[in-house]
Amino acid sequence: METILDVQNLTIEFPTETRVVRAVKDVSFQIQKGESLGIVGESGSGKSTIAFGLFNSVPDPGRISGGKVHFFGGPNFLDIKGETRRKFYWSKISMVFQASQNTLNPLLRICKQVDDIAHAHRLAKNKARAKAFELFDMMHLDGNRVMNSFPHELSGGMKQRVSIGLALLLDPEIIVLDEPTTALDVISQASVLKILNRIRKEREISLIFITHDISVISEVVDSVMVMYAGRVVEQGPAKQVMRYPSHPYTRGLIRSIPPLVGEVDYTKALKGSPVNLNNIPSGCPFQSRCELRIPTCSEIEPPRVQLDNSVEVACHLAKMEATSQG
Repeated sequence: METILDVQNLTIEFPTETRVVRAVKDVSFQIQKGESLGIVGESGSGKSTIAFGLFNSVPDPGRISGGKVHFFGGPNFLDIKGETRRKFYWSKISMVFQASQNTLNPLLRICKQVDDIAHAHRLAKNKARAKAFELFDMMHLDGNRVMNSFPHELSGGMKQRVSIGLALLLDPEIIVLDEPTTALDVISQASVLKILNRIRKEREISLIFITHDISVISEVVDSVMVMYAGRVVEQGPAKQVMRYPSHPYTRGLIRSIPPLVGEVDYTKALKGSPVNLNNIPSGCPFQSRCELRIPTCSEIEPPRVQLDNSVEVACHLAKMEATSQG
């Protein structure tokens, strides 16, 4: 399969008055054409920061201090500047931002916002509007109503689908979706995810879902990358990670999901709070919340270990288990 995104050792830092906060540390992953990846973790785990890193648009005072991002086997995207980089946005990779309905201009009808995108990328206005009608229809929206509406005249679910439609306007090959269903009710969440999964399969678009809720995306992604304190703690095929989680943090996330039916005795919230990035302890960042910690956890940061089921995990216990089995 064609590798269309290759991220190598991406590291992103935010300097403060007293120290440098490393929000993302040595993150690496690949995405094949038509594949979907879920990036999961609590608030502050570095998920959204990775997304901005892919666009080389980390907000000030943040900076990308290391790593490479290659699209379609090309040069390091982090070295590309100016007009070449701007043209790449939305035509090759686009993004649906967190609370994306708030990114719509409240003073312009949707049709005018479509025109603005067309103008910025030198696309004929009539072609852009025709494409928007087609996309809104795929999103189960009334094109005539939506195109002539101001954002405040649309419901939250409709605005979210409009934002996704606009992200598809220039036929990008990769779409990054940052918490695309957070502001939606359960029924709207299911509808949006179903639509996105269908579009992905029909058009062979690659999707990156960023979410704090692993249950929301578990059925629509091919692989999962679990983040904690800016680090990847578990990564692999979605079915393997969901059914046989190897890292205590991943187990905690899955165990905290309430079942739709039956008893809720198995449901158990994660103890404690996410680690403060200003004061990450030595060793494993998750140690203070881990019920299985051993002395080594407070001394050495665990290396990533490749398991037999194609899953990589950063955990001393997983390493010991893999070594004993080997």
